[in-house]
Amino acid sequence: MSEFIPHKRRMEEEYLQTTLRIKYNTIEILDQLATDLDMSRNELINQCIDYALENLKKPSNNEKEKQSV
Repeated sequence: MSEFIPHKRRMEEEYLQTTLRIKYNTIEILDQLATDLDMSRNELINQCIDYALENLKKPSNNEKEKQSV
């Protein structure tokens, strides 16, 4: 799996505003990281989500069956 290295980038795409419930501890970590990286929390969260989706391992049918049992 490739490394996740957040970086500042221009926001050229269209975005949809949405609401999420995130644990307080997670927000504290994200806020500190965003500050350290000189980027917004939104920018960091979007990059985290993009990375997770690009590196997501989809379960096979056998793995799905095991989870449902």
